[in-house]
Amino acid sequence: MKDSGSQWLSVSDLMAAVVSVVVMLLVVSIMQQAIILMNQRLTQDQSLIVQRQVVTDMFKEMQHFFKQENVETMASFDFDSYRIVFREGIFEKGSAIVTEDVQEALNKSKPKVLEFLNKLPNGVIYIEGHSDNTPVRQPVINKTVE
Repeated sequence: MKDSGSQWLSVSDLMAAVVSVVVMLLVVSIMQQAIILMNQRLTQDQSLIVQRQVVTDMFKEMQHFFKQENVETMASFDFDSYRIVFREGIFEKGSAIVTEDVQEALNKSKPKVLEFLNKLPNGVIYIEGHSDNTPVRQPVINKTVE
């Protein structure tokens, strides 16, 4: 009798085909998850770019404001770290209170700062300072920002 070939697949061939299909479905699922994660990261990156642009624009406006008010010499603007560094002389020796000129400039810049905080509700403003070696004669007691 001549072997004409079997019409039936062997069990091992059938199992190999099932495993191949399952592996392909697993690969497709992993690729879909990777695409979703990449899209989420892209959205986050775009959000950070927008926030960075808002902060840069705010810094430019603040710098322009300081120039308009002729007080640009009291501070320098660092656009890389987004810092406004006030130079020496904004406090009198031995005092923790800013001079009247500086107080006036800060009061005038208040709307710009509020605008910044409204645009970036999660934005944070850090204020740090350093004193000179003269003992403080005029401490700040219960002083709040208005």
